[in-house]
Amino acid sequence: MPADESVARSGATVRQDEWRAELLRAGIRGKGGQMIHFSRVEPLSGTRWLHADAETKPNDKGPSKLNDSGAASEAQRAVISFGQEHAPLEQRQVESALEEARKLVPKPKLIVFAAFQFDPEAAKDIDELNWPGVTVLKAQMNADLLTEDLKKKRTSWRDPEQRESKRFFFCQLEAIETLIWLTESPASERVGISIPSDGGAFPRVCSKLATGTGKTIVMAMVVAWQVLNKVTYPQDDGYAKHVFVVAPGLTVKNRLQVLYPSDSANYYDEFNIVPAGLRDQLRHGKVLVRNWHVLNWETDEKVKKRRSVDKRGAKSDEAYVREVLGEMASVRNIVVINDEAHHAWRVNPESKKAKIDRQLKKQRSGLADWIGFTRRGAFSAASIFPRRRSRPAARRVPKKPCSAGLSAISV
Repeated sequence: MPADESVARSGATVRQDEWRAELLRAGIRGKGGQMIHFSRVEPLSGTRWLHADAETKPNDKGPSKLNDSGAASEAQRAVISFGQEHAPLEQRQVESALEEARKLVPKPKLIVFAAFQFDPEAAKDIDELNWPGVTVLKAQMNADLLTEDLKKKRTSWRDPEQRESKRFFFCQLEAIETLIWLTESPASERVGISIPSDGGAFPRVCSKLATGTGKTIVMAMVVAWQVLNKVTYPQDDGYAKHVFVVAPGLTVKNRLQVLYPSDSANYYDEFNIVPAGLRDQLRHGKVLVRNWHVLNWETDEKVKKRRSVDKRGAKSDEAYVREVLGEMASVRNIVVINDEAHHAWRVNPESKKAKIDRQLKKQRSGLADWIGFTRRGAFSAASIFPRRRSRPAARRVPKKPCSAGLSAISV
């Protein structure tokens, strides 16, 4: 089968300039923990599947027994083939790049396949290839390079020059940055920071903002952060591209339509939350906004007391999930955003009424995040879908940002 030329390059790209610079700066890890550094990494002309020509430089990093020979002990010619930005490096690219490498003079001693993701068959071919005198490696590129646009966008959220007319409030920035930090920061940075669970099956995060500070904008930031990362890193269960938003009333539900990327007045465009180059990726996500009353379910006991000619029993767990989530019913990772979260009352997850808890456990589903947003002094995370009451729960929210980890968000 001929190689698909759509994954080859017709010239050096800006992205590959960045990737070459990253390889030159950080090097790669070879077999057995050996560190390989480069004295140069330059564009390679005359080839389609090999994108860079490099030279290794000796170093003493990694296990000493591996540094006595190979790329870590002497200068060697290396060539590099980059994978696509948003797709796995495929087996056909490996075959085509190796064919080009065999024609090079002088022959390279090291061939590196650098990609953000590898197709399983491609990874197997690289690992099992036996080419006497030539080492073939796969290198996982730093995932931060893939979302550099988004990282710059986060920085621009604070840039007064770019936000001369529509600056975010400090509390909005602190809310989203706290959520991101709690999710993405390494454990070493969170030593001594322990946020207790509320006893439920899913960890939860609550952001408390004053009335009029723009909780909906923070919700849009959460959607953008989660969806873009999930599209970029599909194997990472810490993110989700499906977002379920629980509204506290029909009026608020109508106002939350701006969270749909397809809405003509969506906040991602209106407030320049997402860069133009990432808006197509944002549309790969799915947002569902529903009013809280659809979460109500009737037990068999309630059905028996109902005065109606309809004598059908209570809905099954599966039917309830399908009714509430629709197309999302079979999704394994969902972010739940609970607006006006101070109305939520916790339901014992072992209760017979907590049907949605049991059903999600049965499906082995995971909430990537449950995020609650509240505007006044009380919040109590409910079960996966909260039972809502007319007055706030008794437990009060601390003044500092609160979180129960990766699984639910309240604003």
